[in-house]
Amino acid sequence: MPTVNTKFRVVFSYLQKKAEPKKLSIGLDFDRSYTSDPELFDHFIAQAKERGHNLAITTSRTDDEVWGPEVKHAIKDRVPIVFGGYYNWKDTAAKGRGHDINTWIDDNPEYITNMTEEDEKAHGPRYTTEKLPKKNYPDRVTYGINYEDTIAHDPDFYHDFINKAKSRGHKVVVYSHHEEDHEKAPHIRRHARDMGACGTVFAGPTGWADDAAHRGNHKVDVWMGARLHKVRPTPPSDKANMNGKGPQEVDSDYISFRSK
Repeated sequence: MPTVNTKFRVVFSYLQKKAEPKKLSIGLDFDRSYTSDPELFDHFIAQAKERGHNLAITTSRTDDEVWGPEVKHAIKDRVPIVFGGYYNWKDTAAKGRGHDINTWIDDNPEYITNMTEEDEKAHGPRYTTEKLPKKNYPDRVTYGINYEDTIAHDPDFYHDFINKAKSRGHKVVVYSHHEEDHEKAPHIRRHARDMGACGTVFAGPTGWADDAAHRGNHKVDVWMGARLHKVRPTPPSDKANMNGKGPQEVDSDYISFRSK
């Protein structure tokens, strides 16, 4: 029969494991994500490495003499860079380089994963068809961070990011794939508020996160989460050209960035 001390050690070990943050594998987009505020994301990269998380730059640029050097100069050798190329799903490109990403940071989340037709139908048509124009970011950016798949895995890490973002004049919205009346919703709202988020929105399991943000009067510029294919659907014309079937030349209007 186990002693009291043995039982205590088992319980303590279980609680300690639960308290440990999940090791993240982060895919950070370059244009209009990292470049929305390079100093902020330099800090983010340093913190991620310090906390034992894996991070790679995942970009739709090609690794050539035109599009590659700027990324390499900015990132240096701090983390790997995955050059996916235009019209390639980012998760496919990342897996091809040995990166199993579980957290994405991207301003164009609809080009990360090929959402199944069944899943897309379940989500239904978008509430809004508005899309922000492709242009250089203003000095103030709104970041949308998912709660259950992202913040919950390492709250201290994302609390640090929110504080740093706010100190630089940006806003952070927390979004959830739970329904607004879910039993966990009050806790999510309270935790998001305590972390300094300017708002919390609930998309539900089959709702587009971008729609939920618009209904809450938030225009999110950069999204952070595990299931970014649930932010908004890929335009049908683009989806037909993915997997490397579309043009490989990157339109200069597609790339725009903010210098330090």
